[in-house]
Amino acid sequence: VIVMVLFVFFLFHHCGNGINEAEISSPDGKRKLLFFLHDDGRAGYLINFSDKKVIDTSYISFDLQNAELFGKNLEIINSYTSSFDETWETVWGEQRFIRNNYKELKVELKEKGELARRCFVVFRVFDDGVGFRFEFPHQPNLKDVVILDENTQFKLTGDYTCCWLPGD
Repeated sequence: VIVMVLFVFFLFHHCGNGINEAEISSPDGKRKLLFFLHDDGRAGYLINFSDKKVIDTSYISFDLQNAELFGKNLEIINSYTSSFDETWETVWGEQRFIRNNYKELKVELKEKGELARRCFVVFRVFDDGVGFRFEFPHQPNLKDVVILDENTQFKLTGDYTCCWLPGD
């Protein structure tokens, strides 16, 4: 009976509206990403490596052209997880075969209130790092998305070496 009660509590605590966090780990389990909503509806994340916090509480938002800031008063509508593992052969380079192995967390966000704009945040957690992107689906209250500023924070907890790929 106790096991059933705990299962029912877990089911209602983590499903449907009212979800305020989602977590995913790398395939080897060493990297853990926690995505969450602050009490004021701001979206944030943090990343641990081998149970040590390497990116502390960091928030995301967007300044949009001719529209209100996107990033306040949000709710998590749903979250989805998946995994992917393939090996592909390169035409040239230092390695002949490349393994593409990750776990993915896709979080659907929606603003509370009249505008009710939506966005997906898609995280991919690999054995050697974490990447993420934002997707704005077609919607009545956000026909054209012109991002003036992406306010993604990266609060590193140490003097780490980082790399990124430039956009555009």
